Amino acid sequence: LASMSTSRPGSLATLALALFLAGGVPQVSSGGITAPALVRRLTAMENVVLGLAKEVEDAFEIHHASCTDSMGASCAGTLLSGCASALPSPVCDGSGPSMEACGIDSGCGQRVDYSCSNVRVPDGADLLTSIVPLEVGAASVDSLCWQQRLVPVFRQQIASFRQDTDFEGAIPSIYFSGVDGTFIISPARHRKSCGDYDPRVRPWYVAASSGPKDVVLVLDVSGSMSGTGLSVAKKAATRIISALTIGDHFAIVAFSDPVQFQSGATLQRATSEAKEKASRDVEGLTAVGGTNFLAAFQTTFSILDQSVVDEASSGCSKAILFLTDGKTNSPEAEVMGLIESRNRAHQAIIFSYSLGDQADDLMPKRMACENRGVWAAVPHAENLADSMGAYHKLFASGLGGAENAAFTAWVEPYMFASRGWTGTSVSAPVYDRAQEPPVFLGVMALDLGTWYPKPPANRSTFYRILKRIRERSFVFGEFVGPYGRKPCGPQIADARYR
Repeated sequence: LASMSTSRPGSLATLALALFLAGGVPQVSSGGITAPALVRRLTAMENVVLGLAKEVEDAFEIHHASCTDSMGASCAGTLLSGCASALPSPVCDGSGPSMEACGIDSGCGQRVDYSCSNVRVPDGADLLTSIVPLEVGAASVDSLCWQQRLVPVFRQQIASFRQDTDFEGAIPSIYFSGVDGTFIISPARHRKSCGDYDPRVRPWYVAASSGPKDVVLVLDVSGSMSGTGLSVAKKAATRIISALTIGDHFAIVAFSDPVQFQSGATLQRATSEAKEKASRDVEGLTAVGGTNFLAAFQTTFSILDQSVVDEASSGCSKAILFLTDGKTNSPEAEVMGLIESRNRAHQAIIFSYSLGDQADDLMPKRMACENRGVWAAVPHAENLADSMGAYHKLFASGLGGAENAAFTAWVEPYMFASRGWTGTSVSAPVYDRAQEPPVFLGVMALDLGTWYPKPPANRSTFYRILKRIRERSFVFGEFVGPYGRKPCGPQIADARYR
């Protein structure tokens, strides 16, 4: 992969400051970064992550062309656990805040190892944790074995970053997560706890695996949902909302009989502010009343209709996530007829979830099957967040075509789980392209961060900067109607982003 150092003015550390913290507009920032320079640098970052994604695909292909049953045990033990293993050549990274919780002296930042990578796995993946060398369950041995081939690739790219004077010590992290949650990152660094990090619910992963999208959460808050049902529904909804990115739009409909709450007349852009407010709204929901599917979908499609009129939409894939734990008091023919007629214009994919043993299976299943979606029975409440949070996997299959080979996703600044500061990430989906259609393997990403805690006070500047970032993320999609095939995602209708 080529180094990013060319004749570009300024540094990428300055770029991070200009992108998220400086009071200047993108045309000429306080760091002297012009709009053309900004575009060049964003393009350079995209080229790096696309090159790394290709390396990941090659590593997967090479491994599975030569793997044997005996390879698993020999390779799995050579990987370093992100929580338990000693780093071979640790150095003090002083570019960020002190990570005292990891046993690092104040002022050091944290210890990293630029010579190697380490791995993490979330609780619930088929791996055992917190021993050295890392031991893995049989189902995940293969994932970690082929990902081991990425270690020298990542090491070479990190070395290139370190030689690039544009970074001025702000070395990006590069990382890959597989669909099973296995996660490899370079430079290697420790976390203070094991198993609590699932990359598959982070914004950078969801953005690259699904592309820009519209999501409507339709939640049953009837009286039967009181107690555990409502609690886990809130957890699932909050998790889905938090994983949305600046390229997405969303709405919330909470129904009993009739609708109790809707987040607005239209979809809203998934900014940090909007997501935080939505999460508070979800926490305030109460369970009371009957179960009216018809009212829920009337409100849902009214939101989608008005969003088209107001151009409050990503213009890409649409998903309706419908959750219930009971049976409706609405006639099935009316509910299904309304969905058929109103969804014709939107082609929204419906994902439906029947929570508990008393939930209606037949109508939610029919909703999903007749609208290109997936129905899931969730008998145990504790599994709801995982079931609902996996909806974006279906969209990943649509990004593997040649027309989206250059697709990358940028996300709004967020708090890095490993580093304790804010920044953005650019990511790209990875596929097994020996299959037809290509099979989604995971997401490759790199980050660009600063250790400052929040974006600039000048919100108009911030929105213009986000517009620049969001314009970089678009995909090609299929649309029913007179428009045919077109790119979706870069349209900016919200006046704040113009």
